[in-house]
Amino acid sequence: MSKCSVRNCEYYSSKNGKCSLHNNSEECFKIIYILDNFIKNNLENIITTSQSIKLINILGKIEKNNAELLDTVFESFMIYFNKKYILTELAYNILDLLVTDLNNSHLLVHKIYPYIIDVWNITDKHKWPAVCYYKSYDVEYHNLKKYFNREVSLKQFNIPEIPSRFKKIFNNDI
Repeated sequence: MSKCSVRNCEYYSSKNGKCSLHNNSEECFKIIYILDNFIKNNLENIITTSQSIKLINILGKIEKNNAELLDTVFESFMIYFNKKYILTELAYNILDLLVTDLNNSHLLVHKIYPYIIDVWNITDKHKWPAVCYYKSYDVEYHNLKKYFNREVSLKQFNIPEIPSRFKKIFNNDI
C-alpha cells in the first residue's frame, strides 16, 4: 500500500492510487477553501463586523459576569438584526470583555458559544472553562494548519459544527 495520490492526504490508497475518502471523487478541495465558502454562503445569517462593534459597545455598558443580563441583551440583539450565528472572534471578544471571575465564566460561555458558526476557529486562546464543549469532533485542533490544507472530497466532507446537544440557533421567524 502507498499513500493516497491526493496532495496532503495522509491516508493509504487502494488499487487506483486514492484512499476511500477520495476514491470516485472528482471534486477535491482544501478544507480551508470549503470552510471559507461555507461562511460566505451564510453571511446573511451571521452578525456583521459593524454589528459586532455595536454589540460590543452595548455589552461594555452592562454588569460584568452577569450571564442573565448578557443573555437578555444578546438575544434581543440577534432578534433585532435577524441573525442566527456569530463568529468565534466575536464570542471571544464578548467573554474577554465581560468575564472577570474565571470561576463563573462557564455561565457566560453557555450563553454565547452555542451560536458560533465557525467552530474550527476555537483555539487555546479561548481560555474559559466550558469552551471545550463547543469544539467539533471533526476538527483536528492539535494541528490546524495540516487540517486546513488537507484536500477532501467536497461531496463527502461534513462542515464541522458544535455538537448537537450544545448547539443553538435563533429562530427569528416568529
